[in-house]
Amino acid sequence: MIRRGEAPFFEPGLDKLVAETVASGALTATVDLHAAVNATDVTLIAVGTPDHDGHIDLSQITAASTGIGEALRSKTAYHVVAVKSTVVPGTTDGPVLRAVEKAAGKQLGSDIGLCMNPEFLREGTAIEDFMTPDRIVIGANDARSAAVFAKLYEKFDCPKVVVSLRNAEFTKYASNALLATLISYSNELAGLCEATPGADLETVMDGLHLDKRLSPVSAGQRIRPGILSYLRPSSGYGGSCLPKDVAALRAFARDKRVATPMLDAVAAVNDRRPDSVLDMAEARIGGFRGRKVGVRGTGLQVGNRRLALFARRDPCGTYLPTGWRSDRL
Repeated sequence: MIRRGEAPFFEPGLDKLVAETVASGALTATVDLHAAVNATDVTLIAVGTPDHDGHIDLSQITAASTGIGEALRSKTAYHVVAVKSTVVPGTTDGPVLRAVEKAAGKQLGSDIGLCMNPEFLREGTAIEDFMTPDRIVIGANDARSAAVFAKLYEKFDCPKVVVSLRNAEFTKYASNALLATLISYSNELAGLCEATPGADLETVMDGLHLDKRLSPVSAGQRIRPGILSYLRPSSGYGGSCLPKDVAALRAFARDKRVATPMLDAVAAVNDRRPDSVLDMAEARIGGFRGRKVGVRGTGLQVGNRRLALFARRDPCGTYLPTGWRSDRL
């Protein structure tokens, strides 16, 4: 599909961008890993890191690293291997490095460089987020590999932070954990407002957002940063990143014997929230059985409230919000 100039999944603007870059010769696709590695200077590992019993599953990461290492065995030129996927600290200079070196029969340094370059993209605005980033984080094992990556991003006008591999890995988790925390904070307050006659969290949050530390005024105009969207009531955070990343960070902390009471609370609030939303809906309409429930986009209309949902594929074959039990329907 990519060779034909077609995007293999939906993202606003991606079809046009893929068609243009393929037509110009700037983009191609292949399943021949050996040929791809030998024809390039940098390989980015961008594979899934799903949750597995509360821990991060690195099987795809190690498989990709081994494949790249095997391709590098016959290559004489310097090559940088970079991790783009979200991985717990110690992965890039741990399992990734070991797999690459073992398969390549070479050592990090003169032949191979190592980087960690986390992404900060949102579904629906991924192209804009990539083309106009607020920062680019480059984790590198040495100055040579950092210089290669700096050249990749030389045309981007934003802060470029060069840090250690583990600090780059941590930065991604710090970002996602903060977003999850803001959502759970909002939903914990929502539960309290819902139990208080006359209180409405949307109204409360409108007032909170006007704090100049959250929405500063510049040249007489109030700036409303995108992060304010995480300070709104919802059915909880979902999607493919926040749940698994919070779980992975908590598991990483447990392995280090470090307590994370705040992150534990963030997850606990999120786990409870879907049932709270269902309880409100059920109280409003008098039960679900025999009812038709309409889902509008990513929002469920209940009275005059729009409650954000994050859907997952239910084992029974129906689509339900993350954490919602099918027996409630």
